[in-house]
Amino acid sequence: GGGGGGGKSRGAKNSDSIDYGCLGKCIILPDKPLKVAWDLIGIVLLIYAIVTTPLNLGFGITSYCPQAAWVFDLSVDLFFCTDLLLNFITAAWVKDNEGELRLSGKLDVIAKEYLRSWFIIDIVSSVPLDAAFSLAFDGCDYGKQEAVHNDLNTTTVCDKGICSEVSAEGAAVETHTLAGSLMRMVRLIRMVKLFKILRVLKLGQRFNELADVFPNVANLKVVRVLNILVMIIYISHLLTCFWHWIGSAIYFDAGETRSAISWLGEAVIPMHEAAGLTWNEIGEAYIAAMYWTITTITTVGYGDITPTDRYERMFAMAVMVWGTGIFAWVIGSLLMLRRVFSNKRRGKSAAAPKKGGGGGADGA
Repeated sequence: GGGGGGGKSRGAKNSDSIDYGCLGKCIILPDKPLKVAWDLIGIVLLIYAIVTTPLNLGFGITSYCPQAAWVFDLSVDLFFCTDLLLNFITAAWVKDNEGELRLSGKLDVIAKEYLRSWFIIDIVSSVPLDAAFSLAFDGCDYGKQEAVHNDLNTTTVCDKGICSEVSAEGAAVETHTLAGSLMRMVRLIRMVKLFKILRVLKLGQRFNELADVFPNVANLKVVRVLNILVMIIYISHLLTCFWHWIGSAIYFDAGETRSAISWLGEAVIPMHEAAGLTWNEIGEAYIAAMYWTITTITTVGYGDITPTDRYERMFAMAVMVWGTGIFAWVIGSLLMLRRVFSNKRRGKSAAAPKKGGGGGADGA
């Protein structure tokens, strides 16, 4: 009975209980050095993806083929597509009839376990739909287009679906109308990147897998505390990107009154005439948005950056509620960690033999 109850926890995996199938022949063992190295690379790329995806969406950063950022993002997607396929031939931990976790090398069991667990999240977040749409709509000659653009000394200006090629002297060279359906499709392409944020769930699974391989490291107090700290920083990062996205959407849709109805109009930040920044330009805007996020989460609210639109105010109220919840979660997590490590310390003290105790008992 005790073994069955323990089998329900992650720490009760029994590597001696193996349902071989074709284990060792065509199946990858999860604790092999090459698999561990592959998972470590995956963790690094997952961290890159879940950090840069909100930045791309929140600050309007767009890359095109064959720019280096576009090629690297496509390579990351292809890595995770390969990882998706490898999961179908990687031995899986499954529960037997007694509730004990066993390592199975049977292909049908592995496929069944994967399809009902991480497959949907993996395929939605890994398939490079944004790259495919980018190629379909923009092609892969961004450098050539930019060179021609510079030779003609023109600038593309779009307003509500009307795009014009304007010369340096201000004269319209060419004007064309983009269909509303096409504009909506372009926005949809950018929203496809939201699915990549689902990889944050996959990151948790990867850390759990590494914790099974290196349990002594995973149970260190400093690692547990760092886990809480990283979670707070990442939530702040997401709120920062979303705060800038709301302000940018309001600012660039407002026309001449933009400075009066968006927080971006009040903040002392250099702004473009059109939405979208480059990696070299996001520093000041990101710092301002993160500054507002931290002061709002902590309910300090200095008032130098304030919401001015109703959508900004609604988001600010939500962030304040989130801040209260995050504070309570942090305190609860730290208290739980203290209780866990205190219990471990008492257990070790109780198990240690007392000096002189044995001699006294013998004398008696």
